[in-house]
Amino acid sequence: MAGIVYYVYSDALYYSKSLVNVQVYSYAVDAEAGDPGRQSIARTKRNLKYELANKQMLKRVATSMGLVDQETSANQIKELYVPKYRAELENNDQYSIEVYATKPEIVRQFTPTLIEEFTAHKKELHELSREKKIASYKAERNAIDEKRDALLISKARFEKDNSYADVEILHARLSQVPVNLDWTKARLLQAENVRALLTKNDAKTELLGNLTALTSFYTEQPIEIGRLRRNSESGEIAPLALDKQVASTIKALPSTKINAWQELAKQRRVTEEKIRDALNSGVGPQNSLVTNLGSNIKELTSKLDIELEHLRQQFKLDCASLAERQKAMESRLTEYYEVTSKWAKLKQDYEALDKGELEWGTQRKLLSARIASLEFGAKKERFELLFGGHTVMRDKIPVSPDKTKLLIISLILGVAMGIGLPTLLQLFDSSASRLQQIESATGMIGLGIVPLMEKSELENLSRSPTLGAQIPNQLLENFRIIRSNIVLHPNAEGHTQTIMVTSAKPAEGKTTQAANIAWAFNSIGEKTLLIDADLRRGRIHELTKTNNTAGMTTLLTGDARPDQLIQRSTLENLHVLPRGPVIAGSTEVLSQKFFDDLIAEWASQYDRIIIDTPPVLGLSETTSIQRVTDGVILVVRAEKTPQKDVVDAVELLKKSGAHLFGFVLNGIDLSKKANYYQFNYYSSDYYASLDDVDELLDPPNQKADYLIPKVNVRPPADTEQFDSKSLHPPSVADDNLHSKFHPRPAQRPKSRTNN
Repeated sequence: MAGIVYYVYSDALYYSKSLVNVQVYSYAVDAEAGDPGRQSIARTKRNLKYELANKQMLKRVATSMGLVDQETSANQIKELYVPKYRAELENNDQYSIEVYATKPEIVRQFTPTLIEEFTAHKKELHELSREKKIASYKAERNAIDEKRDALLISKARFEKDNSYADVEILHARLSQVPVNLDWTKARLLQAENVRALLTKNDAKTELLGNLTALTSFYTEQPIEIGRLRRNSESGEIAPLALDKQVASTIKALPSTKINAWQELAKQRRVTEEKIRDALNSGVGPQNSLVTNLGSNIKELTSKLDIELEHLRQQFKLDCASLAERQKAMESRLTEYYEVTSKWAKLKQDYEALDKGELEWGTQRKLLSARIASLEFGAKKERFELLFGGHTVMRDKIPVSPDKTKLLIISLILGVAMGIGLPTLLQLFDSSASRLQQIESATGMIGLGIVPLMEKSELENLSRSPTLGAQIPNQLLENFRIIRSNIVLHPNAEGHTQTIMVTSAKPAEGKTTQAANIAWAFNSIGEKTLLIDADLRRGRIHELTKTNNTAGMTTLLTGDARPDQLIQRSTLENLHVLPRGPVIAGSTEVLSQKFFDDLIAEWASQYDRIIIDTPPVLGLSETTSIQRVTDGVILVVRAEKTPQKDVVDAVELLKKSGAHLFGFVLNGIDLSKKANYYQFNYYSSDYYASLDDVDELLDPPNQKADYLIPKVNVRPPADTEQFDSKSLHPPSVADDNLHSKFHPRPAQRPKSRTNN
């Protein structure tokens, strides 16, 4: 339909495609001129397409062709005559011009007129700006010459007035004072460390240690203080030469051979090893060989003492010389700082003058090049456009609207939207809406569904166990199916007596489902206890019309006995333990042995226990309660509960060791076609057809046998347990289900630990 409307009401468009040959010229002076208007050939060709296809050129062409006047805007021209035209670079020397117009004569004449107008426009711009640029550049060049001459005069006057050369020479002579002073201080600090070590060590026992410390003073000199050079003769590290005025006041450090003692120490160590070897071989201490070696050791030790004393004296003299050296250099620091400060300021000012002169010279050269470029290329064209003819011309049959193309696009879009849109909506729908979908994602069994119905119908538990009074029959059959599937999927011990009903998140209908499941078991004659364990938001009392002034919270806090709190409902054998008032700390008792004992006691009194609990995600009560139940039913709200939340809830229950009977899909909207075709046997129409058959089979005013409830029917104690794998699900109308498939266990285990 959109295609038909577009075809009927859209304007016809004609089309032409033309070739334009481009020649761009460049001159040698352009490279030196640096004129912004003189671009490289490649850049000019790339930018030409934007200059050809702009609103200004469109208006010039339309005015030249007589289509509009000067008052018409470019947007109006596009709307009335030329909705679209563009220029594209086909190859290095050719452009293609495509024109879409509402009149045939426009597509024929547009490109030739565009070339003429573009050439004239560029020529006008060039003539208008050339003289103005030349005059402006010459004025700037004259101003630069004046500033440059003034700067040269200021530079010469600065050197003369401030004696710049003398200050620079003096600064160079004094620049080594801080370097040598830092080196001297480092040597004195090193000397202090050596002196402290000598004072600490004993002269006799630490002879070699003292010699090593003194030797390190001469061999391990600082090498990262200022700028250093290597002594070409000895290879030792030394500071740069001092200023002559400083060096004349300091005595030169004498050259000392500081490693002579190492050979004596080596000889003494060898002699000691010989004595040890002799003693180990059995020679006595009085042996001549041992005594001679001992004499040698004493002699070597005496020589080492002499070397130590010699190094001590040399070390003392060197320390005094270094102190004198430090004092002399410190006396020149004040002069050094004054000269350095003065030299730095003068140098900064001088460099600023020098830099200004260089910059003005560079600017003058650039302006001169631009003036020469403008004067040389005054009458020379930079590029040339030649019309190469039309390659495509559609001036008789319009190109738009194209009936064939429009029909194909309309069909494709219609089919794509008809099929693709629902598919995309389903793909992006992350909520759980189908039994098979949830079974595949969680591995649980779907126990049944509950249609979307009025709240009053779902919560009306005051109904007949058979027909259900005012409640539609298909709703009751849904809960009977859920009841049957629970019995057919017991836990590992074969029990389904205590059932916990929960959901992944709040507001998914778990409380309503728990109450109706309790009604389903009560309808087959089982004595049933419905417990509200949602101690924060439980509302079982609203559904069962019971008093909530005291209940589960009162029992858990020890303020009442169970027999004082359990209430009778409007249905026979359906007892209710409501929530009670909200009491802080009552939820903690659910994880204690007291709660385990309560469930075990009730299991011996009732055929079935249904427990309504808080949601799984975000709360801890569910994991505490499931340990005392035979299994868990998870209620999922159709088309509302995210599938991820269902999976997370199932994983959390499995980690806590819970047995999962399965899930109930709540709130299925059977008015939707997709749900109706999938769950049509759950609808009221389906059961209405069955009721018609029943009316034919059953006598008037009589009830079928399967509609008569069997109350308090229990099998003998020796009834054999059924095998859930070998049985098919019973008929949903079989009210004797309890007596057939769920014998009451002889003893209920008090609690189970998680596997």
